[in-house]
Amino acid sequence: PQDYLIQIRKRRIETIKAFKMGFSDSYPNLYTELIAKGFTKDEIDAARIWVPDGLFVFFYHHPRTKDIVHFNTKNPFRVHMKRGDDVDPDPIEGFSAGPKILLYTPNFSFKNPVIIVEGEHDLASVFESGYTNAACLGGRVTNETLGILEKCEAEIYTAFDNDEVGRKYLSTLNELFPEKIIRQIQFPERYKDIDEFYTNEPENFNINTLMLTSVAIPTDGFKVKHSGNIWE
Repeated sequence: PQDYLIQIRKRRIETIKAFKMGFSDSYPNLYTELIAKGFTKDEIDAARIWVPDGLFVFFYHHPRTKDIVHFNTKNPFRVHMKRGDDVDPDPIEGFSAGPKILLYTPNFSFKNPVIIVEGEHDLASVFESGYTNAACLGGRVTNETLGILEKCEAEIYTAFDNDEVGRKYLSTLNELFPEKIIRQIQFPERYKDIDEFYTNEPENFNINTLMLTSVAIPTDGFKVKHSGNIWE
């Protein structure tokens, strides 16, 4: 599991420790650990945790109380296919249970500008790049879950995936918080997400530059299609 994180996902040891990325080798062991963490049998059953090859487990902490209120599991043995392939070889990639919340970087603060991304590894890449105030959706979330971003007192930067789902998240945030400053971090369209950009071109990845060149999202007449730095 550690080799997978380091060699395939290109995570640093410090990141693995900071986010407490865990691994369970079997369903019985995972079940026992989740019960010990306070999750109920119904929550665990609802998450449909059954993949026999072992799973990575991400525990989500409340940003203020630090209580574990949610977990996500990811299948570490999925086949990474190139963007553009029509078939997803692993439709059972991950599950979640418990009240849905965002996953935050350690010492997250609503007082500082925040970067919002989609997945856990997107969050890890932003963290490794030097920006330590970020959060991720960890999968499909509701408007209620996103509502906590109302607490943000500074700019909200988004770095969602380069696909229709990512554009939908951007549109949703704009609709939920028309009074807030929301900016879109743009990265090469040849990469599906910001993690892929960071792991493939670390020498060209500068989070400060990406934030400085981000695009302010207009609150009037917003549409999810854009070309370069011009919203259409």
